[in-house]
Amino acid sequence: MLFQCFRIKDILEDHIAGPEEQTPSPLLAPPVRLSGLMTFFFQIFYLQHIINRDAVPARTLPAQN
Repeated sequence: MLFQCFRIKDILEDHIAGPEEQTPSPLLAPPVRLSGLMTFFFQIFYLQHIINRDAVPARTLPAQN
């Protein structure tokens, strides 16, 4: 389980960084780094937090009349 969490951590880092064609420069956009320590201790809970925060676009709420 722990090994798979670290594999998913690497996949999320690649996904959040975006396509390589759109990355302007390594100097202007530092690489996305997720915490290995948090991944070790909290595993799927930390990864789900990252998915909710960064990987999935925020939902827009319907306009209130």
